[in-house]
Amino acid sequence: MSDKREDRLKKLEEKRQKLQAYRDRNKKTPDVSPTPSEEPVINKFKDAGSVEALLGALETDIPNAAKGPEPEEAPQSAAPSSANRAAEPKIEKKKVKLSLVERVADFSVPPKTIPTYNKGIDTGSSLPDIHDEEEQSHGGSSSRQTADFEASLLAENREKEQENSSIPDQQKDEDKKIPMLSEDEKQRILQSKELVEFLESTARVVERASYVSKTYDILVDYAQRDFKENDIVGEGEISLQCKLVDERWSKNRSVTSISWSPKFENLLLASYSENSSGLGLGGQDPDGVVLLWSLPHLLPHPEYVFTCQSQVLDAVIPQFGQSNGTIVIGGTYSGQIVLWDSRAKATPVQHTPLSAIGHTHPVYSVQVVGTQNSHNLITISTDGRVCAWALDNLTQPLETLQLERQLAKTATPIAPTCASFPFGQANHFYMGTEEGTVFQGIRHGSNSGVGDAFEGHFGPITSIDFHPPASIGSSFNFSHLFLTSAMDWSCNLWSRKVSKSLSTFHDFGDYVYDAKWSPVHPAVFATADGTGTLDIWNLNNDTEKPIIREKASHRALNKLSWSANGKTLVTGDAEGVIHVYDVGEKMSSTGPEVEHKFEETCKLLTLKSEEAEETL
Repeated sequence: MSDKREDRLKKLEEKRQKLQAYRDRNKKTPDVSPTPSEEPVINKFKDAGSVEALLGALETDIPNAAKGPEPEEAPQSAAPSSANRAAEPKIEKKKVKLSLVERVADFSVPPKTIPTYNKGIDTGSSLPDIHDEEEQSHGGSSSRQTADFEASLLAENREKEQENSSIPDQQKDEDKKIPMLSEDEKQRILQSKELVEFLESTARVVERASYVSKTYDILVDYAQRDFKENDIVGEGEISLQCKLVDERWSKNRSVTSISWSPKFENLLLASYSENSSGLGLGGQDPDGVVLLWSLPHLLPHPEYVFTCQSQVLDAVIPQFGQSNGTIVIGGTYSGQIVLWDSRAKATPVQHTPLSAIGHTHPVYSVQVVGTQNSHNLITISTDGRVCAWALDNLTQPLETLQLERQLAKTATPIAPTCASFPFGQANHFYMGTEEGTVFQGIRHGSNSGVGDAFEGHFGPITSIDFHPPASIGSSFNFSHLFLTSAMDWSCNLWSRKVSKSLSTFHDFGDYVYDAKWSPVHPAVFATADGTGTLDIWNLNNDTEKPIIREKASHRALNKLSWSANGKTLVTGDAEGVIHVYDVGEKMSSTGPEVEHKFEETCKLLTLKSEEAEETL
């Protein structure tokens, strides 16, 4: 805008200079005085009192052109100087009588119509025009005001047109010119990482929307559906919602762990073993796979796929740190700890070295413990070592604890197969071993190492799970209770306060691979065994048999997990299929009466355990 203003100022200055030069030139021209022969004619003009007297007294000589025809109209110019008249040749003069003819021409120029917009509501043509009545009552004053307003707008438009006309056309074209990208810039944008990530995220959204429209009838009226009694999930039944399986990544693989995202409640993380068929990608399929599924299952494939060169035995999404739910950590069969980031590629972005400073045996337990400002990654392996790592540096562990049991002044190494931290604990943990014993572990302090032993199983322990903390406002605390499952076809209930098992559940037909407490109901837990059977137990109702028994798969069920609200239960089998069940409202509701009843049940089980020990 400053350049345009300067150009206009320059042009105005040039015009001002030209006008001043023209005035100076007129001042230098000498005044022309009438000759003596012209004075009588001038006096005649002065003496004429009217136009008719002037015409009667006026007799002029009209010169004839020496060459060519007479001109129709004499050019209007300034009076010639005396020098020029002297130089003109003498021409014969002819006297002509002048007459005055009056001619009047009528012109009607309509004012320019300027369209204006008035915000209002059209109430119909049946109402009288208020403006017309006002014009009639005020004698047309409104129309004059409108004409004055239109004239002012017309003047403004003319000024703007003059300003625009003063701007060169070339400058106008430069202002309207749109910059064009070169071919190199186009290719750089098309191949940029930002564009690829944007297209991937938007493609997922479009795919979800299209899949929902094909799978679900959004116009269905559920009030008119004929429900059957078996369709309603109640106290003694569960319903299968869907199955999570991917032909490319999960087929012929065993589910080794299942966990939920702490940030997004609808995201489910599952790790898988190697492909047992060995036919994937011509034998070049990665051994370890971790899939991130979304529930409800709207897409026929997982949200994210993470791969590793060693089969993954346990995987979690840490709830602490600055990961925002994008970090996934896994323990592998080779002993490496790997870290993936969903914002990066499918392969690990970090991993521990394959050396003696870390783990050299399979890692079955990966947990992040602590607080938001102080937390560590704790890994436990069958090599008898517990390592603590920083999430931002996996090159070397922060601390290492060797697990050894003192028997008759002899240190016996321990091979943990599973481990769990009680709620709110970062120093004390409990681990199941290959010989069927549960040990207490202490990371720091004078008694660091292996502590109390809980003996009750006769085979390798497959899982250990502590009771969730009491709800807010509850006067009951069951966090001292924990469950264990083992390959001796049994599941045990323990208390940290007692070294003996409170109760043993034997109603199984094969190895029991997993046992998990309900996060909301204090007396409910679920078990998964090698026959593909999913059992749900309610100790308030029965301590000998499960209240629900579901044949989920023809293959062994390896892992299971509850959702945070306790309404969804998922389990994975040895064929790579995850079964998602709705357990209903009754088993996900609790209250003081339920907690009080479970407190009485625990006391009764403790009394029976003490009586059984006395009889032995």
